[in-house]
Amino acid sequence: MAAFRPLPRPLDPFDRAILRIVQCDNRMPQRAIAEAVNLSTAAVQRRIAAMEKSGVIARNAAIVAPDMRSYEATTRRLFAENAWVASYHSYLALDRVKAGMELVIP
Repeated sequence: MAAFRPLPRPLDPFDRAILRIVQCDNRMPQRAIAEAVNLSTAAVQRRIAAMEKSGVIARNAAIVAPDMRSYEATTRRLFAENAWVASYHSYLALDRVKAGMELVIP
């Protein structure tokens, strides 16, 4: 795991607006991001590069949509057919609490 790197400067409202957009769609053209946050394309490019260099943006990743059949098979194999899990009793009901990968950026 990478060590925590302190931010070289605080994030301003433009950085935060860019992060909100990039979290949802990191393949959005910088021109479209610039229009959405009222900056030039060059300014958006510089800000994204600075956030990548400082570690605010750690990486760009693709979120793979789960194939429900393989998900169900894996879940059954890991949980329902596992003797250790089958012998465990829980009275806690878990519900889906988060559906996306985005972080709330104030």
